[in-house]
Amino acid sequence: MRNIGEVVMLLMILAGIAQAAGDYKAEAQPKIFKKIEAPQIPNLTEDEKTRAKKIALSDPGVLEIITGKNYRFDTGVWHNETHKLGAVVRIEAEGENFVVFVDLEKEKVVRITRIGGPNNGGGGVNPLLPAALTILLLSLYLMRKTR
Repeated sequence: MRNIGEVVMLLMILAGIAQAAGDYKAEAQPKIFKKIEAPQIPNLTEDEKTRAKKIALSDPGVLEIITGKNYRFDTGVWHNETHKLGAVVRIEAEGENFVVFVDLEKEKVVRITRIGGPNNGGGGVNPLLPAALTILLLSLYLMRKTR
């Protein structure tokens, strides 16, 4: 989706599907959701954040991205569901965005990924698309279950 007209059209379609899905009685809906405890996401210490920035800013690939440009960065935790794997440094350099994965144990950058920009469809994914697709799939699932 590249323009607002396509987004509006998709939202209109989804509204029609949601209305059709809502036409059946609420008490007839299956109880498919149950409360689950979210896993505790580990945090980075201030020392780990400082180390991650230092490691990232000394990497040749990162230096190539930021040299001669205005940039800013944020640091967060790189993790699976329960374990800290390292750090993630997000870099914004003059309209381009990158995510740098830093292995704190080995003290090295293991991956640099561009988000959006010329190498990823000329602007990345429309932020409404994942939510719209989720609503569409859930609506189709619910409609199928009520027939």
